[in-house]
Amino acid sequence: MIETLSQRLTHAARSSMIIAAALLGLAIMVGLGIFVATTSASRPSTDQRSVRLADVISQTINSKGIDAGVAQYRSLRERGFPGLSENFSDTNKLGYRFLGKGENQAAIQIFQLNVETHPKSSHAYDSLGEAYAAAGNKELSIENYRKALALNPENTNSKAALLRLTGRPATPYSPLLWFHIAGGTVGLLSGFLALVLRKGSRRHRLVGKVFAVSTMCMGGAAAWLAFMKSQPSNVLGGTLTIYFVATAWVTIKRRAGETGKFDWIALLVPLAVGAVMVTNGIQAINSPTGAKYGVPAGMHFFLGAIALSAAAGDVRMLLRGGVFGTQRITRHLWRMCFGLWIAAGSVFLARQQLFPAFLRNTGALYFLTALPLVMMIFWLARIRFTNANKAKSMPGRVGAYSVRA
Repeated sequence: MIETLSQRLTHAARSSMIIAAALLGLAIMVGLGIFVATTSASRPSTDQRSVRLADVISQTINSKGIDAGVAQYRSLRERGFPGLSENFSDTNKLGYRFLGKGENQAAIQIFQLNVETHPKSSHAYDSLGEAYAAAGNKELSIENYRKALALNPENTNSKAALLRLTGRPATPYSPLLWFHIAGGTVGLLSGFLALVLRKGSRRHRLVGKVFAVSTMCMGGAAAWLAFMKSQPSNVLGGTLTIYFVATAWVTIKRRAGETGKFDWIALLVPLAVGAVMVTNGIQAINSPTGAKYGVPAGMHFFLGAIALSAAAGDVRMLLRGGVFGTQRITRHLWRMCFGLWIAAGSVFLARQQLFPAFLRNTGALYFLTALPLVMMIFWLARIRFTNANKAKSMPGRVGAYSVRA
């Protein structure tokens, strides 16, 4: 009994050292990001980013009208937007704000400014086409949707809009895109259903299998399509989604305390993705727009930290020779939920134009994106609470449970 207790204590100490090393690595990473941000804060380019152009224009429109705001925008653009942060997404959101209120002409003028500033953005022409359609100008709507497709032949919203406006498809979807859309649709539906089903039940296991397979198919197709279109951030997102779902599925499918070559190979994914994400975050902080590949620095650091945290959990699992008991459940749970969160964000936030205006304006899309993380926290807290009660009733069990791997 004493020998067993000593072994468990030694094992717990070793696990604590691994976790401490992982946390130290994350702390260094965060510290580096803060250092770079603080150092860059003294530079004029970063000070200029403290005031958003969209906020300045919005104030002018509210006080003097849309024409004054448009004139101010063009005047500032001629001078290089001095002291202001110009961001495509901010201006586009301003346009959709007017579109949601039914002020179609104002929305058209805002979207037109974005097109002038970002003439190579398919999304900019897509939004302008939507505004013209809302204003009843079918001809200009079709023209701008076609321009959007010329810049990005895979713009699904423009394709759907042209089919609706002309009665015939603009260009046929590629088989891989259809595969990606089908996988994403089935994955989201099955994923949200799995969140509410009783964990461990037959229906939960069945729906979980459907979610795992469809989401990995979606992630693989997304990564390949993004690679073909030179979209590095989407390649990383698709790869990370496959990793989370695959490792979560393998964890629950195999016996407790079992590891294999798959785990060693899978470990390379979060290490590589985490390193790239942190690098992108540092570069984003020092960029004029505060973003890289259209993604803010904070999101790069967040996903990088999650990837490296997952890698630390993999190392811990491999050194311990597998996961046991509650560890298996928590490892499976948080990774599945994170995979669902990435998939939800890639649809509800990155493709907001696919949804009706009332969903965009009420915050429903943000709620649906955050729901997987909220449910993840709920279930992890519930498992931890149940685990703590069991530990109190069995005081001889030392180090029997862990929060996650």
